[in-house]
Parts: sequence; C-alpha cells; structure tokens
Amino acid sequence: MEGQGGAASLEDMTFESVSSVPETGYVVAERNDSVNALLEDWYDYSFTSHVLKPKPIVYAIRTADGRYAKLEVLGYYCVGALPGCTTFRYVYQGGGGTDVVSN
Repeated sequence: MEGQGGAASLEDMTFESVSSVPETGYVVAERNDSVNALLEDWYDYSFTSHVLKPKPIVYAIRTADGRYAKLEVLGYYCVGALPGCTTFRYVYQGGGGTDVVSN
C-alpha cells in the first residue's frame, strides 16, 4: 500500500454527512507529479474579479500507509484579502478504519 495515497471526490455530500469514506476509487498522483490531478481543480476562478472560490466538494483522502480522512477546502485568502492562506477542515482516522466522524 505504501506510496498509494490518493484522493476521491465526494461531490454530492456535505462534510457533516460523510461518516465513512470508500476503500476504493482513489486517484493516485503520478509518480513524478507533486499534485494529485483530482485535487488540482478544487476551486472556481472568476476572470472578472480574479477571485478563487472553493468548490463545495468533500474529498476522501487515503494516506500512503492506508489510513483515511475527509477534507473540505473552505477558503484561500488571508485577512485583508491577501492570497495564499488556504483554510480547510478535516477528520483523520488514524486507526486505519474508514470511519471519519467528527467528535
């Protein structure tokens, strides 16, 4: 399993409604690529305002050692509308199961 970390889109679900993530269906990053193709399209960009807005997508994450998490990107801007302060929420299942319920 090592080196097989990946991401899966759970587009039709809210963060709160995801209590477990799938064991299969993950997109794995290419060996020489630093960005997972599934995660590179996490935002909508407005050409008129030049603002990034996160898409309302929850992602299932599988780590390289076979553990799971759910992740949602909430924002990209710092105080004062400066770019580069990516904000997200996640629940990590360190025990190896697929349950990702917030405590």
